[in-house]
Amino acid sequence: MLETSKVFVHDKKVIQLLNSRFNDFIKRNCEVYTKLCNFPALDMYDCDEGSIRGLVRTLKVDREKLYAFTGKNRKPQMELAKKFSIDYYPSPAGGCLLTIQTFADRLRINLEIKKLSKNDLELLKCGRHFLTEKQVKIIVGRYESDNYKILDSMDDDYCIVELVEDTGPVAVLCESEPDIEDILHTGSVVARYSKLRDKEKVQIKYYKKNRKINLAQVKPKGYQELDWKLI
Repeated sequence: MLETSKVFVHDKKVIQLLNSRFNDFIKRNCEVYTKLCNFPALDMYDCDEGSIRGLVRTLKVDREKLYAFTGKNRKPQMELAKKFSIDYYPSPAGGCLLTIQTFADRLRINLEIKKLSKNDLELLKCGRHFLTEKQVKIIVGRYESDNYKILDSMDDDYCIVELVEDTGPVAVLCESEPDIEDILHTGSVVARYSKLRDKEKVQIKYYKKNRKINLAQVKPKGYQELDWKLI
């Protein structure tokens, strides 16, 4: 049984991992962390398993000493591992979306508006995101796979807006009770991104999942005409 180990915490995800899978995590990685004792940004602590919850509240990181890793390229991290003689680590893949500036900005803006559900976080990965003057978030699909993901990931009480006459973008208003003005404006933007953009009037439908479908006519408009913000 492992009684003491050296660990560090520099990210909320790591904190969650330590809380939920402490024993297995430390047993597999204590040798790696021992080699990191001289890592400049980390304060290292000795702890036993029973003190982990108190530990994660007290560990601190000097952010001025952190490396400026950005993007999905893993070569800088691999060079750092080589420097500290760390030979075994999981195969680098994917990468954190928060290293992508546009996604990080989108997440920050959304967190300022409201508390996000798990579905809201999934929706951040797809489509064009707009913010109305009333701080209502609208998501419009860019292509067919976006449309499917939006419909699969959205909360059931969000409002869906689609075209009636032709296939095109799917939009969702991320509000349980959006007003009719926002719905019609969303329909105008959906029409603007479709093949029907040059028509004077376009018919749309709006509804919630498993609810009554409503119809309306709108004039295609760009989001700039509505004073919406692209995020």
